[in-house]
Amino acid sequence: MIKIAAAGLLTLIALPALAQSNAQPYRALGTEPFWALTIDGSTIRYQPAGGRVVSVARPRPIVGFNGERYVTRRMTVDITHVECSDGMSDRTFHDTVTVTLGGRTLRGCGG
Repeated sequence: MIKIAAAGLLTLIALPALAQSNAQPYRALGTEPFWALTIDGSTIRYQPAGGRVVSVARPRPIVGFNGERYVTRRMTVDITHVECSDGMSDRTFHDTVTVTLGGRTLRGCGG
């Protein structure tokens, strides 16, 4: 009985990551500085305003109890399922997103 319950819980935890890989691309953005991030079935693409685009192969996400983490040699993306406001508009997003790239950490919203 416990094994069945544990398997069910693991399935529920993995659903957000599965949904991201099979649905529309996941999008996130940040302000101060402005940046955009897209995660699709094969690529993570980070684009700073007026800067050089960084595109890496999308690894399998590490699924946690409150989100997903994508770790590559060049960048790490943490998606936490906590409501987020970009601070510049009245728009509310489903997730809080943190991008670490080149020793720099950027915070934004996504979903």
